[in-house]
Amino acid sequence: MRAVSEYAAFIMVSAILAVSMICYRWSYLGREKQAIMQILSRQKRILPLTLCAFIVAACCLLRFKSGTVTYIYMIQLLLLWDIVFIIASIDHLVKKIPNLLLIVLIAIRFAGIAIEALINGRGGVEMLVFSLTGAVVGGAVILTGMLISRGGVGMGDLKLYAVTGLFIGLSGILQVLMYSLFLAAVYSVILLVSGKAKLRSTLPMAPFVLGGISVYYFFL
Repeated sequence: MRAVSEYAAFIMVSAILAVSMICYRWSYLGREKQAIMQILSRQKRILPLTLCAFIVAACCLLRFKSGTVTYIYMIQLLLLWDIVFIIASIDHLVKKIPNLLLIVLIAIRFAGIAIEALINGRGGVEMLVFSLTGAVVGGAVILTGMLISRGGVGMGDLKLYAVTGLFIGLSGILQVLMYSLFLAAVYSVILLVSGKAKLRSTLPMAPFVLGGISVYYFFL
């Protein structure tokens, strides 16, 4: 069983990242020239909600059975959830996915692969294949959706799914695709039935990617 200090470390990482990411979120929305009062009116509860959500993410990761994954990989998965949470909140407001945060995620993943390879002395190639397979499949599925929908899915969504696949591999990204698309479909039906959307309306997908990752973590 993992030490209490390690559990506390997950929550501490979440809290620190929450503060830094919320500062970035405010900065990004400001650059998007949103009315300052409109932005602030939506931020009143975002910090405590973000902190709580990140703690929930840490608790979900604690469901991993001891020895099934490495400590370093668990940290990477926690950071994935945390940063996608911020991406989802930005996408929900302005329907854009910041490239900078995607680059940060890519850097985290490759750094994690390098660190694990150095510590274990082997497995670097296997982890790289695992990650690239997930990224390619995740991106390819969404690219197919882009071609079929003719603009209904954005390039930012494609990049987000590909980066997510980089962390969780082929099996993981297929599950996240299934969960997130199901959640998006259910939400779309609710909007259509309630008259709040039309058939050609578009949805920000990042919140549903976050939902898919959350379900995947819960059942992992």
